[in-house]
Amino acid sequence: MERVDIQAFTLDKLTVHDMVAYVTSDQAFLISLLHGTTLCITRPCLEDLLHHRVHNETAFILVQRGLASYEGSRAPIPQCGRINPTFFLIDLTKACNLQCRYCFREPEATAPHMTAEQIDRICDELIAYCQRHGLSCLSIQAWGGEPLIELSLIERIRHCFDETNIALQLTIETNATLITPSVARRLKNSRVEIGVSIDGCAAVHDAQRPFVGGSPSFARVREGIENLRQAGYTDFGSITVVTRNTLDHLPEVIRCFAQELHLPSIKLNLMRKTDRNRQLALDLQEIPSYVDNLLGELRACYEQGISIVEQNIAQRLANLLFRPCGNICNAHGCHGGYRMLSIGVDDGVYPCELSDIPSYCLGKIGQGDFTEMVQKAIDAQMEYFQPRRLDDCGRCPWLFYCHGGCRSAMQYDCGDPCRIDATECAFNQALYPRLVEILMLDPAFAQYLQKGGC
Repeated sequence: MERVDIQAFTLDKLTVHDMVAYVTSDQAFLISLLHGTTLCITRPCLEDLLHHRVHNETAFILVQRGLASYEGSRAPIPQCGRINPTFFLIDLTKACNLQCRYCFREPEATAPHMTAEQIDRICDELIAYCQRHGLSCLSIQAWGGEPLIELSLIERIRHCFDETNIALQLTIETNATLITPSVARRLKNSRVEIGVSIDGCAAVHDAQRPFVGGSPSFARVREGIENLRQAGYTDFGSITVVTRNTLDHLPEVIRCFAQELHLPSIKLNLMRKTDRNRQLALDLQEIPSYVDNLLGELRACYEQGISIVEQNIAQRLANLLFRPCGNICNAHGCHGGYRMLSIGVDDGVYPCELSDIPSYCLGKIGQGDFTEMVQKAIDAQMEYFQPRRLDDCGRCPWLFYCHGGCRSAMQYDCGDPCRIDATECAFNQALYPRLVEILMLDPAFAQYLQKGGC
């Protein structure tokens, strides 16, 4: 594919905005640098644009898709930038029965836990917040450590909201080693949605996610997954941290997920760096080959009729097609504080679960409305909310979706949340052009990547 830059121009009363086009022999995929909206057009239509010719029918579609505008026409409005938290992480405990090699959290001899009284107080605040702001639904993720160490508190959250008319989506991300048949039934009865942390086949997983003390955990995770299925779970997903260990075993990892564990939804996240794990991180120059290999393994699943969705790919396809700004971390950048907040064991309120450091505390439970806490931090020019330094991004067509990447990852990596997340940048630079090519040349495979053949 050829990349062509289209500079903004005005024709009569029509302003065509800055765009990038990815071009094949007979069509072009347009991406608005201003709004992140897209449009597929024919090659002759592209030639017209390049020569500043726009027919009425083309002008209508360009304006409709936010690639052009007339004076006074309404621009697409991204669902971001407004303080409206509806997703809350509640950090039940810092304790964990695993000792993952890349964990962001420092091991603690005596890890603190929340109490039942804390949960009641937090839920009361969240319910009052919903009532003040007219919210009829809310998402809560019980967090850790390993959240199932405090299963009774998870059940307590559900009980608190069952006494209201607020629809609660209650989720956990668990290592699954504590999911016995009884625990699985209790989770199902409390209508808890599940994400299982698993790093692949046994060789990779056990090297990265051993129990405290060093013994392997893969077999217990597999038992936990089976117990979830026996309890009636069919649509849970998995979360995987991709490290250097993953690269040589990627085919086995995908086969394990697709054919051994029969996971319908997986999410492979590139590991972010801390001072404890830098040797495990992929080099930036390794990321393009990783992306190609991952797409190759997913194509093999597609050709074999195996239904599986990798969510990082599916979400980026959605960005290209619909610009939903739905993902809190990688659709128009970080939404920490704006759409997501984290509540710590210390009752502190933070922009996200990875930013629970004292200088980023927005306030304490009971000290005011959540939106007011965020606004005060922004007004006080808290470092976390400072503008990203995007000067090097230039005319990057993926900037609208990325917007600098993960702030917390940069805080851990270099102590500066305003720097560009180079790992996210490299991943997007490798993946998005491949997805554009697939959308134009192989739409059936594109549909599979988004829906897993469903």
